[in-house]
Amino acid sequence: MNRKLFWLGYLLALVGVAWILWRQRQEEVRETLERLRRQSPAFREWPGESHRVQPIAQATHRGRNEAESDNLQEISGIGPTYARRLEQAGIRTFRQLAALSADEIRERIKLQPWQGDVESWIEQARSLGSQR
Repeated sequence: MNRKLFWLGYLLALVGVAWILWRQRQEEVRETLERLRRQSPAFREWPGESHRVQPIAQATHRGRNEAESDNLQEISGIGPTYARRLEQAGIRTFRQLAALSADEIRERIKLQPWQGDVESWIEQARSLGSQR
């Protein structure tokens, strides 16, 4: 009896690990598709994709011109996470960032008051925006 319970537990553990790995892989594929959509218009209409992913992609890329975006990670303090949040909030250029107040930016990307030196971001964006 103990042996059967052992093998049953072992089997359940294997199924659990396989499920976790499958979910991680599924998320990686979704992120890759999103990255490809941002890089190439040909990938914006992906055949057979989930109906849940398409509205997100449309909202993210509505009216976006690839030539009209700056690498916001050039600003000290903005890494990949904050750059992604800014892009999702529709802030893609230094000039767009510089035109907003610190409170507006915090609200749009859901920052707590202690997160990020937003005032510094705005100053750097003004400087970088005027150079282009």
